[in-house]
Amino acid sequence: MAIALTNLQIFNDQVRTSFLEEMDQRIDLFNAATRGAITLTSGDSAGDFTKDSLLQRISGLVDRRDPTDFTTSVSSLEIVELLHNTVKVGARALPVSVPPGLFDWVGSDPVAAGVRVGSQAAEDALADMLNTSIGACVGALLQEGTNVYDYSGTGVLTFGALNSGARTMGDAYDKVVCTVMHSKSWFDLVAANLTNAANLFTYGTVAVKSDPLGRPIIISDSASLIKTADTPDSYYSLGLVAGGIGIVRNNDFRSSLVEQTGKPNIIATLQSQWSFNLGMKGFYYNSTRGPTTAALKTGTNWTKISTSNKDLPGTLVKSQ
Repeated sequence: MAIALTNLQIFNDQVRTSFLEEMDQRIDLFNAATRGAITLTSGDSAGDFTKDSLLQRISGLVDRRDPTDFTTSVSSLEIVELLHNTVKVGARALPVSVPPGLFDWVGSDPVAAGVRVGSQAAEDALADMLNTSIGACVGALLQEGTNVYDYSGTGVLTFGALNSGARTMGDAYDKVVCTVMHSKSWFDLVAANLTNAANLFTYGTVAVKSDPLGRPIIISDSASLIKTADTPDSYYSLGLVAGGIGIVRNNDFRSSLVEQTGKPNIIATLQSQWSFNLGMKGFYYNSTRGPTTAALKTGTNWTKISTSNKDLPGTLVKSQ
Protein backbone atom coordinates (compact mmCIF):
# COMPACT_ATOMS: atom_id res chain seq x y z
CA MET A 1 0.00 0.00 0.00
CA ALA A 2 1.33 3.44 -0.92
CA ILE A 3 2.08 5.83 1.91
CA ALA A 4 -0.76 8.33 2.05
CA LEU A 5 -0.33 11.98 2.83
CA THR A 6 -1.80 11.31 6.26
CA ASN A 7 1.17 9.06 7.02
CA LEU A 8 3.56 11.83 6.01
CA GLN A 9 1.66 14.12 8.35
CA ILE A 10 2.13 11.52 11.07
CA PHE A 11 5.86 11.52 10.26
CA ASN A 12 5.92 15.30 10.64
CA ASP A 13 4.01 15.15 13.93
CA GLN A 14 6.37 12.45 15.19
CA VAL A 15 9.40 14.64 14.45
CA ARG A 16 7.88 17.43 16.53
CA THR A 17 6.81 15.14 19.39
CA SER A 18 10.15 13.35 19.53
CA PHE A 19 12.08 16.65 19.47
CA LEU A 20 10.10 18.20 22.33
CA GLU A 21 10.02 15.08 24.52
CA GLU A 22 13.72 14.40 24.03
CA MET A 23 14.65 18.00 24.83
CA ASP A 24 12.54 18.10 27.99
CA GLN A 25 14.02 14.84 29.29
CA ARG A 26 17.61 15.85 28.58
CA ILE A 27 17.16 19.35 29.99
CA ASP A 28 16.19 17.92 33.39
CA LEU A 29 19.16 15.54 33.41
CA PHE A 30 21.59 18.24 32.26
CA ASN A 31 20.51 20.73 34.92
CA ALA A 32 20.87 18.16 37.68
CA ALA A 33 24.29 16.97 36.47
CA THR A 34 25.80 20.47 36.18
CA ARG A 35 24.45 21.84 39.48
CA GLY A 36 22.59 24.55 37.62
CA ALA A 37 25.72 26.31 36.35
CA ILE A 38 24.07 26.39 32.93
CA THR A 39 20.32 26.41 33.47
CA LEU A 40 18.19 25.04 30.65
CA THR A 41 14.48 25.75 30.87
CA SER A 42 11.43 25.96 28.62
CA GLY A 43 9.30 29.06 28.16
CA ASP A 44 7.68 31.59 25.85
CA SER A 45 9.68 34.72 25.07
CA ALA A 46 8.12 37.32 22.79
CA GLY A 47 10.23 39.78 20.82
CA ASP A 48 13.98 40.06 20.39
CA PHE A 49 14.80 40.47 24.08
CA THR A 50 13.37 39.76 27.51
CA LYS A 51 14.22 42.33 30.14
CA ASP A 52 14.04 42.31 33.90
CA SER A 53 15.43 44.50 36.62
CA LEU A 54 17.51 43.64 39.66
CA LEU A 55 18.97 45.65 42.51
CA GLN A 56 22.68 46.37 42.53
CA ARG A 57 24.55 45.25 45.62
CA ILE A 58 24.84 48.22 47.99
CA SER A 59 28.48 48.89 48.82
CA GLY A 60 29.34 49.77 52.43
CA LEU A 61 25.83 49.06 53.71
CA VAL A 62 27.00 48.03 57.20
CA ASP A 63 29.02 50.52 59.28
CA ARG A 64 30.11 51.29 62.86
CA ARG A 65 28.11 53.60 65.10
CA ASP A 66 28.97 55.55 68.24
CA PRO A 67 26.23 55.01 70.84
CA THR A 68 27.06 58.41 72.40
CA ASP A 69 26.80 60.42 69.16
CA PHE A 70 23.40 62.07 68.59
CA THR A 71 24.40 65.02 66.35
CA THR A 72 26.54 63.80 63.45
CA SER A 73 24.73 63.57 60.11
CA VAL A 74 24.92 60.29 58.24
CA SER A 75 24.82 60.15 54.44
CA SER A 76 22.27 57.81 52.95
CA LEU A 77 23.03 55.20 50.32
CA GLU A 78 21.05 54.83 47.12
CA ILE A 79 19.33 51.75 45.77
CA VAL A 80 20.43 51.32 42.16
CA GLU A 81 18.30 49.33 39.75
CA LEU A 82 20.10 47.38 37.04
CA LEU A 83 18.53 46.22 33.78
CA HIS A 84 19.27 42.63 32.79
CA ASN A 85 18.24 40.98 29.55
CA THR A 86 18.29 37.82 27.49
CA VAL A 87 18.58 37.80 23.72
CA LYS A 88 16.54 35.59 21.42
CA VAL A 89 18.57 33.37 19.08
CA GLY A 90 17.00 31.77 16.02
CA ALA A 91 17.90 28.18 15.15
CA ARG A 92 16.84 25.69 12.52
CA ALA A 93 17.36 22.24 11.08
CA LEU A 94 18.32 22.35 7.41
CA PRO A 95 15.80 20.89 4.93
CA VAL A 96 15.72 17.10 4.83
CA SER A 97 14.39 15.17 1.85
CA VAL A 98 11.87 12.50 2.80
CA PRO A 99 11.22 10.15 -0.17
CA PRO A 100 7.79 8.54 0.37
CA GLY A 101 8.34 6.11 -2.50
CA LEU A 102 11.50 4.80 -0.88
CA PHE A 103 9.53 3.96 2.26
CA ASP A 104 7.18 1.99 0.00
CA TRP A 105 10.03 0.28 -1.78
CA VAL A 106 11.87 -1.03 1.28
CA GLY A 107 8.83 -1.36 3.54
CA SER A 108 10.20 1.08 6.09
CA ASP A 109 8.06 2.74 8.75
CA PRO A 110 7.94 6.55 8.29
CA VAL A 111 6.89 6.96 11.91
CA ALA A 112 10.13 5.32 13.13
CA ALA A 113 12.05 7.61 10.78
CA GLY A 114 10.30 10.60 12.34
CA VAL A 115 11.45 9.51 15.79
CA ARG A 116 15.06 9.26 14.62
CA VAL A 117 15.00 12.65 12.90
CA GLY A 118 13.37 14.34 15.89
CA SER A 119 15.81 12.75 18.35
CA GLN A 120 18.84 13.82 16.32
CA ALA A 121 17.48 17.33 15.98
CA ALA A 122 17.04 17.53 19.76
CA GLU A 123 20.57 16.22 20.34
CA ASP A 124 22.10 18.71 17.91
CA ALA A 125 19.93 21.56 19.23
CA LEU A 126 21.16 20.96 22.79
CA ALA A 127 24.78 20.94 21.61
CA ASP A 128 24.16 24.13 19.63
CA MET A 129 22.66 25.93 22.64
CA LEU A 130 25.56 24.83 24.83
CA ASN A 131 28.28 25.78 22.32
CA THR A 132 26.65 29.14 21.58
CA SER A 133 26.43 30.01 25.27
CA ILE A 134 30.03 28.91 25.85
CA GLY A 135 31.23 31.18 23.05
CA ALA A 136 29.28 34.13 24.41
CA CYS A 137 30.59 33.62 27.95
CA VAL A 138 34.21 33.25 26.80
CA GLY A 139 33.94 36.44 24.75
CA ALA A 140 32.32 38.42 27.57
CA LEU A 141 34.81 37.31 30.24
CA LEU A 142 37.81 37.95 27.97
CA GLN A 143 36.54 41.44 27.24
CA GLU A 144 35.95 42.21 30.94
CA GLY A 145 39.28 40.65 31.91
CA THR A 146 39.08 40.60 35.71
CA ASN A 147 38.27 36.90 36.10
CA VAL A 148 40.79 35.63 33.54
CA TYR A 149 43.91 33.64 34.47
CA ASP A 150 46.42 33.11 31.64
CA TYR A 151 48.43 29.91 32.09
CA SER A 152 49.11 29.41 28.38
CA GLY A 153 52.73 30.54 28.65
CA THR A 154 53.39 27.83 31.24
CA GLY A 155 51.80 24.64 29.97
CA VAL A 156 48.71 22.46 29.68
CA LEU A 157 45.77 22.66 32.05
CA THR A 158 46.31 21.55 35.64
CA PHE A 159 44.19 21.66 38.75
CA GLY A 160 46.63 24.25 40.03
CA ALA A 161 45.74 26.47 37.07
CA LEU A 162 42.02 25.96 37.70
CA ASN A 163 42.60 26.87 41.33
CA SER A 164 44.39 30.06 40.27
CA GLY A 165 41.44 30.86 38.04
CA ALA A 166 39.03 30.48 40.95
CA ARG A 167 41.30 32.75 43.01
CA THR A 168 40.40 35.67 40.75
CA MET A 169 37.04 35.73 42.55
CA GLY A 170 38.66 36.12 45.95
CA ASP A 171 36.53 34.96 48.87
CA ALA A 172 33.72 34.12 46.43
CA TYR A 173 35.82 31.31 44.91
CA ASP A 174 33.46 28.65 46.23
CA LYS A 175 30.67 30.03 44.05
CA VAL A 176 32.28 28.14 41.16
CA VAL A 177 30.30 24.90 40.96
CA CYS A 178 31.11 23.57 37.49
CA THR A 179 33.88 23.65 34.88
CA VAL A 180 33.49 23.63 31.10
CA MET A 181 36.50 22.47 29.12
CA HIS A 182 37.68 20.99 25.82
CA SER A 183 38.36 17.24 25.65
CA LYS A 184 42.05 18.01 25.08
CA SER A 185 42.18 19.82 28.43
CA TRP A 186 40.27 16.96 30.05
CA PHE A 187 42.80 14.38 28.88
CA ASP A 188 45.63 16.62 30.08
CA LEU A 189 44.08 16.38 33.54
CA VAL A 190 43.69 12.61 33.18
CA ALA A 191 47.36 12.34 32.20
CA ALA A 192 48.21 14.25 35.37
CA ASN A 193 46.81 11.39 37.48
CA LEU A 194 43.23 12.58 37.80
CA THR A 195 41.41 10.07 40.00
CA ASN A 196 37.87 9.35 41.14
CA ALA A 197 36.34 10.79 37.97
CA ALA A 198 32.69 9.83 37.61
CA ASN A 199 30.56 9.94 34.49
CA LEU A 200 27.43 11.96 35.38
CA PHE A 201 25.73 12.56 32.05
CA THR A 202 26.38 11.87 28.36
CA TYR A 203 24.28 13.04 25.44
CA GLY A 204 25.61 13.15 21.90
CA THR A 205 28.92 15.01 21.86
CA VAL A 206 28.38 16.56 25.29
CA ALA A 207 29.66 14.73 28.37
CA VAL A 208 29.51 15.69 32.04
CA LYS A 209 32.01 14.14 34.45
CA SER A 210 33.20 15.07 37.94
CA ASP A 211 36.56 16.03 39.39
CA PRO A 212 38.06 14.65 42.62
CA LEU A 213 36.20 17.35 44.59
CA GLY A 214 32.89 16.24 43.12
CA ARG A 215 32.41 19.32 40.95
CA PRO A 216 31.00 18.59 37.50
CA ILE A 217 33.17 18.98 34.41
CA ILE A 218 31.36 19.57 31.11
CA ILE A 219 33.43 18.28 28.21
CA SER A 220 32.68 19.75 24.81
CA ASP A 221 34.89 20.18 21.74
CA SER A 222 33.36 23.58 21.12
CA ALA A 223 35.34 25.78 18.74
CA SER A 224 34.81 28.56 21.30
CA LEU A 225 37.18 26.79 23.68
CA ILE A 226 40.14 26.90 21.26
CA LYS A 227 42.23 29.85 20.10
CA THR A 228 43.93 28.57 16.97
CA ALA A 229 45.63 31.92 16.35
CA ASP A 230 48.11 31.04 19.12
CA THR A 231 51.15 28.81 18.57
CA PRO A 232 50.58 26.23 19.92
CA ASP A 233 46.79 26.39 20.16
CA SER A 234 45.40 27.78 23.41
CA TYR A 235 42.41 26.32 25.25
CA TYR A 236 39.85 28.00 27.49
CA SER A 237 38.28 26.42 30.57
CA LEU A 238 35.23 28.07 32.13
CA GLY A 239 34.57 27.91 35.85
CA LEU A 240 30.87 28.71 36.18
CA VAL A 241 28.83 29.80 39.19
CA ALA A 242 25.27 28.62 39.79
CA GLY A 243 23.03 30.37 37.28
CA GLY A 244 26.06 31.76 35.43
CA ILE A 245 24.45 31.07 32.04
CA GLY A 246 20.71 30.92 31.46
CA ILE A 247 19.17 29.30 28.36
CA VAL A 248 15.42 29.22 27.71
CA ARG A 249 14.15 26.96 24.95
CA ASN A 250 11.11 28.74 23.59
CA ASN A 251 7.96 26.79 22.83
CA ASP A 252 7.96 27.82 19.19
CA PHE A 253 9.19 24.66 17.46
CA ARG A 254 7.70 24.52 13.99
CA SER A 255 8.17 22.02 11.21
CA SER A 256 6.76 21.87 7.69
CA LEU A 257 6.57 18.89 5.33
CA VAL A 258 5.89 19.78 1.70
CA GLU A 259 5.51 17.36 -1.21
CA GLN A 260 7.15 18.24 -4.53
CA THR A 261 6.41 16.81 -7.97
CA GLY A 262 7.93 17.30 -11.41
CA LYS A 263 10.89 15.05 -10.69
CA PRO A 264 11.41 11.33 -11.46
CA ASN A 265 10.17 10.56 -7.92
CA ILE A 266 7.90 12.41 -5.51
CA ILE A 267 9.91 14.08 -2.78
CA ALA A 268 8.68 15.48 0.52
CA THR A 269 10.94 18.09 2.14
CA LEU A 270 10.98 18.59 5.91
CA GLN A 271 12.21 21.86 7.44
CA SER A 272 12.17 22.78 11.13
CA GLN A 273 12.90 25.90 13.17
CA TRP A 274 12.89 27.05 16.79
CA SER A 275 14.50 29.65 19.03
CA PHE A 276 16.07 30.04 22.46
CA ASN A 277 16.94 32.96 24.71
CA LEU A 278 20.43 33.42 26.13
CA GLY A 279 21.50 35.48 29.11
CA MET A 280 24.50 35.66 31.43
CA LYS A 281 24.85 36.70 35.04
CA GLY A 282 26.21 40.22 35.39
CA PHE A 283 26.09 41.04 31.66
CA TYR A 284 23.66 42.84 29.35
CA TYR A 285 23.51 42.09 25.62
CA ASN A 286 23.64 45.44 23.83
CA SER A 287 23.78 44.61 20.14
CA THR A 288 21.05 44.52 17.50
CA ARG A 289 18.31 41.95 17.14
CA GLY A 290 18.65 38.62 15.35
CA PRO A 291 22.19 37.96 16.60
CA THR A 292 24.56 35.77 14.61
CA THR A 293 26.89 33.31 16.28
CA ALA A 294 29.78 35.70 15.63
CA ALA A 295 27.90 38.61 17.24
CA LEU A 296 27.15 36.56 20.35
CA LYS A 297 30.82 35.62 20.69
CA THR A 298 31.96 39.24 20.41
CA GLY A 299 32.82 40.45 23.90
CA THR A 300 32.06 44.10 23.20
CA ASN A 301 28.42 43.18 22.57
CA TRP A 302 28.11 42.26 26.26
CA THR A 303 28.14 45.09 28.80
CA LYS A 304 29.07 44.40 32.40
CA ILE A 305 26.28 45.57 34.73
CA SER A 306 27.59 44.08 37.99
CA THR A 307 29.80 46.33 40.07
CA SER A 308 31.73 43.37 41.47
CA ASN A 309 33.61 40.72 39.51
CA LYS A 310 32.27 38.26 42.08
CA ASP A 311 28.83 38.62 40.50
CA LEU A 312 29.86 37.52 37.01
CA PRO A 313 29.20 34.10 35.37
CA GLY A 314 32.51 32.75 36.64
CA THR A 315 36.17 32.51 35.71
CA LEU A 316 38.24 31.74 32.62
CA VAL A 317 41.55 29.89 32.48
CA LYS A 318 43.70 29.92 29.36
CA SER A 319 46.17 27.05 28.89
CA GLN A 320 48.04 25.18 26.17
